[in-house]
Amino acid sequence: MSSASPRAPPTPGLLGLLSLLLLPAAHGACSIPPDIPNAKPELSGLTSFPVKSTVTYKCNKGFVKIPGKSDSIVCLQSDKWSRLSEFCNRTCNVPPSLRFASLKKQFSKQNYFPVGFTVQYECRPGYKRDNSLPANLTCFQNLMWSSASEFCKRKSCLTPQELPHGHVIVTTDILFGSTITFTCDTGYRLVGPQDSQCILMDKNVTWSDPHPKCTEILCHDPPEIANGRIQEKQDSYKNGSFVTYVCNNDFSLIGEKYIHCTVKDEQGEWSGPLPECKETTTLAPTAEKSIITKAPATPAQAMEQASATNAPATPAQAMEQASATNAPATPAQPVEQVNETNAPATPAQPVEQVNATNAPATPAQPVEQVNAMNAPATPAQAMEQASATNAPATPAQAMEQASATNAPATPAQPVEQVNETNAPATPAQPVEQVNATNAPATPAQAMEQASATNSPATPAQAMEQASATNAPATPAQPVEQVNEMNAPATPAQPVEQVNATNAPAIPAQAMEQASATKAPATPAQPVEQASATNAPATPAQAMEQASATNTPATPAQAMEQVSATNAPATSAPPTEQASATNAPATSAPPTEQANATNTPSKQAPPPTQQASTTNAATTPTTPTTKKSTPTRSSTRIVTTLRSTTAASFHMTRPSSTKFQGKGTIPSGAVINTYGNTCIILALLIMKLLMTV
Repeated sequence: MSSASPRAPPTPGLLGLLSLLLLPAAHGACSIPPDIPNAKPELSGLTSFPVKSTVTYKCNKGFVKIPGKSDSIVCLQSDKWSRLSEFCNRTCNVPPSLRFASLKKQFSKQNYFPVGFTVQYECRPGYKRDNSLPANLTCFQNLMWSSASEFCKRKSCLTPQELPHGHVIVTTDILFGSTITFTCDTGYRLVGPQDSQCILMDKNVTWSDPHPKCTEILCHDPPEIANGRIQEKQDSYKNGSFVTYVCNNDFSLIGEKYIHCTVKDEQGEWSGPLPECKETTTLAPTAEKSIITKAPATPAQAMEQASATNAPATPAQAMEQASATNAPATPAQPVEQVNETNAPATPAQPVEQVNATNAPATPAQPVEQVNAMNAPATPAQAMEQASATNAPATPAQAMEQASATNAPATPAQPVEQVNETNAPATPAQPVEQVNATNAPATPAQAMEQASATNSPATPAQAMEQASATNAPATPAQPVEQVNEMNAPATPAQPVEQVNATNAPAIPAQAMEQASATKAPATPAQPVEQASATNAPATPAQAMEQASATNTPATPAQAMEQVSATNAPATSAPPTEQASATNAPATSAPPTEQANATNTPSKQAPPPTQQASTTNAATTPTTPTTKKSTPTRSSTRIVTTLRSTTAASFHMTRPSSTKFQGKGTIPSGAVINTYGNTCIILALLIMKLLMTV
């Protein structure tokens, strides 16, 4: 066996190659690049960089690269990186854009604005530089720009010209960007733009639109009308122009003769409907309101109203109202209103109202109200109210209301209104109200109320109420109440109220109202109220109430109310009104009130406040009765007399017995005896009839 051969040693050439391969790793390589403030290198994961290798840095957030500075490094032969200065710094944002200015060109593309940096602006078109204010901004330490003042001002357009027949409305101003508007006056239309704006044109400002014009609005030619024409035609008709129409001969214009040109929705039109021309013969005359019914003229002075129904006229002074129907004529001076129907003229002096029906004339002075029904007149003084139905008229002075029907003429002065109906004139003196029914007149002073039914009159002083039934009249002083039926008349003074029906007229002074029906005239003086029903007059002093029916007339003084019906007329000297119907005239001294029905008039001494009578003769007495009430007597009157003040006087089932003649009226005792005798006779007759 053979032995192994020895190995040959390595050659020197291979070793040299290995050394060449290892030289780059050992020589000419740079390590990781250095740190730069506010920036980071972009290594891409490498840790060794050969010679001439380049590494770039990027600024941190909030920092920007400073213009003109390098942001990269290079690996040199010495295995070191090239030098790199700080290139990242903080900066303000891009400068703001201003409405009136813009950045100059050298600052428009720059993005680095470090603290303390200043930028400059220039004015935009349409603005002009205000040299008093700075036109630049500065970056502050807080990286904010300084506030910008309005260093550029708007340019102004030319002042707009005035607009004929219109107005130029400047909303704010006439500077660049502003707008103005245009309007026209009434009757004109705007032709052109409604507004204009100040705009930029060739680096200058001007109005965008030219000024408009205001043209006048015209109406078309006015329309023609049949049987008519237009006066003074014109070539054109502007707003407010008038056109007048006239008709041809034998035609009348119906409607407004004028029309005028108006403007509506910027268009001209004619106002109102057109008139018409119609033949004159087809037009009916227009009557005003005038009513006259078969009545003679009634002259009066200062008379305002007068109404009457079948009552005699009532003359008075200061009478305000007077009406008459079917009454005789009444002469008077300055008459303001006269309404008459088949009535004769009635003269009166200032009478306000007169109401009467079928009653003879009654003279009175100032009477205020008079109401009477089938009762004789009741005279009284200071009477305030008076109403009458079917009573004669009541004459009065200062009479406010008076009505009469079927009454004769009554002379009077200053009567303003007179209305009468078949009533004779009735003179009266201040009577205010009189109500009577078939009762004679009751004289009284200061009488307030008087009521009676078929009872005789009861005289008293300070009498308030009186009632009686089938009893003769009882004279008394200070009686409070008096009611009478079928009793003789009782004269009284100061009566305030008098109501009468079918009573004669009552004269009074200061009479305000008077109404009468079918009663003769009765003179009286201021009586305030008096009412009577078929009872004779009752004289009393200070009587407050009085009513009578079918009683004879009683004269009194100071009576203010008078009413009468179907009583004979009674004349008095101081009377201003007179009305009567179918009743004979009777002269009497100055009395204020009188109420009577189919009974002769009587006079009584003053003063009495209340009086009520009914179909009985007058019985004047001094003492008064408290109460007197008989019931159901057959033929005679049964009464009960008390010598004290009569509080009430009532009577039912009245008797028609009356005392006649000129002798003295029987006393209460005699009447009482008559009544007892009648009762006894009645009982005997009844017993005889029963036995038969």
